[in-house]
Amino acid sequence: MENSVIAALHRKFEDRRWNETSQLVQRCMEKSRDASKPCEPLIRALRRLQEVISMSLNCMMSCLEMIGKDLGVGFHRTVTTCYLTADLFYVEVTLLPCGTVTEVIVAPHGKPPTVSQNLLHLLRLQRFSDFSVHLEALFAQYNLPGNKETKLKLLTSLQCLEKDFTEMSHLLGLWEFPNFHENLINNGMLGILIANKEDYPLSIKFFVPPSDGSQTSGSCMEAFVHTAQVIVGASEVSHKLQMASVLLQPPQLNVQRRPVFLSIDAVRHET
Repeated sequence: MENSVIAALHRKFEDRRWNETSQLVQRCMEKSRDASKPCEPLIRALRRLQEVISMSLNCMMSCLEMIGKDLGVGFHRTVTTCYLTADLFYVEVTLLPCGTVTEVIVAPHGKPPTVSQNLLHLLRLQRFSDFSVHLEALFAQYNLPGNKETKLKLLTSLQCLEKDFTEMSHLLGLWEFPNFHENLINNGMLGILIANKEDYPLSIKFFVPPSDGSQTSGSCMEAFVHTAQVIVGASEVSHKLQMASVLLQPPQLNVQRRPVFLSIDAVRHET
């Protein structure tokens, strides 16, 4: 009985093209009993179809739309452009009429848009699972707590903090020394500051010395280097967050060669 059913399905669909089958699976997904949780076998089937067929414009856009639905973000499209949108940023994907991706732009709120070569590379190779994982991490970076007004204030505070970190990382002039990475980790105020670029969050590589307190260098240092991301998290306790630089301008060092900070009450801030 099972073999006869499969044979009948083969006869029914043997003349259909791959893209027609893909669209049929898409329509079946949209008729899921629970709209918030589409049928997983159909999702896997559609992804497999999209991997084996050459991408047309509509197929590529359908795939991006499905990724957007999986991540719970907004999706908009024009003739040859797709937008994946959130409160604080959006990702713009530009395509040719044949379906080839020509550019991927990440546009955070309050900053100029930047081209993401990494996301572009993943889409051109049709590595949709990797693209989705990378995009999910990017959305998580801007997943700040609160309503949109609160999110905008938190993002402004985070950007001010990023600016202060950048100025602090250059105060001692360690970038000019040989082996400056080791100098920054061993003797710097922060460690190695990796600025927010394209789709990567602001992060810091810092040195945790061995138990005897000695410094190290070269390959031996790698075991003691850690990386932290600079983000905003929710808290049950109120805090005063900077809305402007808390460094004395121009930046200065005190007698202990530490930055001179202004009181949080002396600068514009939000509770």
